[in-house]
Amino acid sequence: MARIREAIDHYGLTPEELFGSAVKSTARGRRAGKAATATKPGRKAAGKRVGTGRASMGSPKYHDGAGRTWTGVGKRPNWFKDALAAGKKAEDLLIR
Repeated sequence: MARIREAIDHYGLTPEELFGSAVKSTARGRRAGKAATATKPGRKAAGKRVGTGRASMGSPKYHDGAGRTWTGVGKRPNWFKDALAAGKKAEDLLIR
């Protein structure tokens, strides 16, 4: 924990940069909205980072006809496994 705190202070990171914009404040007394400031002579404040938001889950790729869908990423849902066990092929469940 001490090494992490030291690195945060060294790089002048804010709670928003670490945890996103949903952070209001922390127990360390840093305020949300506070700009990153230079902590050492000759250092520039960190600029706004792009692409740090959460990635979207994607659009559904498979469906069962009863309203259940799956993107094809991650663990297979039970309805998908049950359909395969019943003799259907993955191609049969594709959304077209």
